[in-house]
Amino acid sequence: MPNTLRTPAGYLLPFWRNALFLLSFDDPTWHNLEILEALPANHILYDESVELNPTVRALFDLKGAFAINMNDAATLTNTINRDWFPGQDSFKLDHGSLRVLGNFEGTVHRFGRYHLQLTGNFGNAFQPVVIWETQGYAGRNRDLTFQPEFQASDEVLVRYQLTLVNQTTDQPLHTLTFNPADYPNGKTLHLGDTDYYYTLSVLAMGQGQLDIGLVHISRGRERFGSLFPGGQFHHIPGSLNENFYSYFDAGDMQPPLNVYFSGFNMTDHFEGNFMMERFGAPFLLVSDPRLNGGGFYVGSDAFEQQFVTVIQATLKRLGFAPNDLVLSGISEGTVATFYYGALLKPRAIIAGKPLINLGTMATNGRIKRTQDFQPSFDLLLSHTGDVTPKTAQQLNQRVWHRFKQGDFSHTTFAVAHMYQDDFDNTTFLELFDWITDEFPHVRFLHKGILGRHNDNTPAVNTWFVKQFRMILTSEYGRHFADEEVVSS
Repeated sequence: MPNTLRTPAGYLLPFWRNALFLLSFDDPTWHNLEILEALPANHILYDESVELNPTVRALFDLKGAFAINMNDAATLTNTINRDWFPGQDSFKLDHGSLRVLGNFEGTVHRFGRYHLQLTGNFGNAFQPVVIWETQGYAGRNRDLTFQPEFQASDEVLVRYQLTLVNQTTDQPLHTLTFNPADYPNGKTLHLGDTDYYYTLSVLAMGQGQLDIGLVHISRGRERFGSLFPGGQFHHIPGSLNENFYSYFDAGDMQPPLNVYFSGFNMTDHFEGNFMMERFGAPFLLVSDPRLNGGGFYVGSDAFEQQFVTVIQATLKRLGFAPNDLVLSGISEGTVATFYYGALLKPRAIIAGKPLINLGTMATNGRIKRTQDFQPSFDLLLSHTGDVTPKTAQQLNQRVWHRFKQGDFSHTTFAVAHMYQDDFDNTTFLELFDWITDEFPHVRFLHKGILGRHNDNTPAVNTWFVKQFRMILTSEYGRHFADEEVVSS
């Protein structure tokens, strides 16, 4: 164990931020609370035979430490190799390769690239009704978690079927059939020493309606978290696809709590981890994995309330005041900063390339964007049930209605926007005009950058980080030396 893990200002040295620390029963570190406090969150494995005193137990609960059996060195080594891999490893099966089989007799409705609805008689025994006509790769000595989106009427029974194929011979070796209702967090496939390809199909029986969404596939970490060690998967029961991820890092356990809402991504993915680590403060990453790239954080009442609950519960864990909170995001993530900022009264909102008019993103298609953004139509269809100028305006007003109910009298705004934004070219001016009219005494910092929505993301990111550091310094007395914010 190193003698020091921190810089003179108290921040964790970059070299140690993503290291894995193992604390055995007789490790002398148990007697040094200062080092225990400096260890990085979600990267601590400790011997389960150690009886933690109340101070260390509270600390480890906050830092997301994992108790583990360290008596068997071979098992411990295998666990680390299998579950503590770097980064994130996930993707989705969308409907680009989804085919309805000819034996199904009934009606078929497709909703964009994210939702297939089958209605009819599926028969008296399980039979295949749809199949993804692509093969996935299942590498040896790892776990793959399959999290399908589906809904079925009471009279319809559903099974998902995985067929494993030998990579060398192309011969089917094994078939695994599971009821997705039994695995709300996904079914995990534990792979041995063989590489496979796999195919996935859906079986059904009974009469009624079956709704099939995407399938989220990620490399699993067993009990150590989703996507990241310590990452959490949240599912709204009874919904087709209302899921999201959160990841909490306790940092130095001092205010504020920085929340970063991830942007558009075709995979299930946390964004902004390294940046938030370098700020030193506790942070919460949130990711919306719905549709092809994200559902822009808007959903049912239960879905939206769960976001608020997670943020408020994290503030309570830390013992912070409700307004010891900074909400931040870029592009898709900005929707959440404004939408949930109206409910949470944060100390600051930091946004890059702001989006509020989600319907406008669809109506700007083809005419104002030289390269169209097809997911905007899936987004509009999923939230309104139709793709028309009228429903686009309804979706715009849904976000504005929530935002304009908020009390931002004690919130600092820092917003970087693109002058020729081809996704949502009116949000910034509308936002600036409303905030400065309703709350003329708040700080509203802003910077315009030449280009369309995705023309100069590095300039947006640079200004974003600069404003983050300024707000943390002016509001919370934090100080940053250049060497402490260099990418690790």
